[in-house]
Amino acid sequence: MKRLLTVILLVTLIGLFVLPASAQVLWRSAKTMKKGSFIAMTNFYYQSITQTWDTDNEEWCDCEDEKSEWGFNSMLGYAVTDRMEVMAHIPFKSISGEFKNVAGDIEEQEAMGLGDIWLKTRIGVLPWAKDKHGFCITSTLSLPTGNTIQGPDASGTLSNKVKLGSGRIKYALGGIYSSKWFSKYRAHVKLNYWFDQPDYGDNMKLILKNDWNFDKKLMGFATYIMMKKWKDRTAAGVMKPNSHKIRHIAQVGAVYKPNKGVFIRPKVAFIVGGEVGLKYDFKPMIDFWYVFSI
Repeated sequence: MKRLLTVILLVTLIGLFVLPASAQVLWRSAKTMKKGSFIAMTNFYYQSITQTWDTDNEEWCDCEDEKSEWGFNSMLGYAVTDRMEVMAHIPFKSISGEFKNVAGDIEEQEAMGLGDIWLKTRIGVLPWAKDKHGFCITSTLSLPTGNTIQGPDASGTLSNKVKLGSGRIKYALGGIYSSKWFSKYRAHVKLNYWFDQPDYGDNMKLILKNDWNFDKKLMGFATYIMMKKWKDRTAAGVMKPNSHKIRHIAQVGAVYKPNKGVFIRPKVAFIVGGEVGLKYDFKPMIDFWYVFSI
């Protein structure tokens, strides 16, 4: 009966995997699973773009264009050993918007489908100790499976306003450190660096997170996230102006554990600073995790 329930839950989660997304390399703490364990995870999110960066005045202003996105970040993983996990992140997302062309007319574009798939490994360097600390490294390969071709409108000016993927292979290295510093508190430091193609700026993400364990079934958390993208280059090797991005994000949420191996995590993110590109006011999300052995 237990095995049947496991299979049913796994099939249900895989069913969610074919719904919309954009995956997270730094999900979870430094703790790796026991050998032979599986993990299935999906994360629903929504965001509506409300502001754009004014490069002349160097400040945020209200968007003339409208753009919204929703989707699912989904992942399936397996513990090869007590210290090594392999997993695949399978994103599927929906993007739509209304954009003003050079003639001043408002035209719609939308795209829905698979994003770029990520293949990832996690290796425990410092074995996890429940009352002490743990450290693992991550290695990620991003495959260009998301569609980047959006047909131009009648004026030919809105091509590629909405894209599901990057259109190129990327590679990332990262690390996650987790430490228990008081009886009910645990701190996490996470860092990830994406190596992009030569003409594109690399990306970096830093996460500082603190957990509060209220009891065995409920935990709260607060997170600071810093993301930075360096400038792209032209074919002549010249830096492109305003092609970099910086974001400072605050995130709060909770984790509820109704049963062993089952985790439900609602959360919301707010952009509190940064420059260049587009900006949302807030981003609601909810995760569902299931860790099991067959």
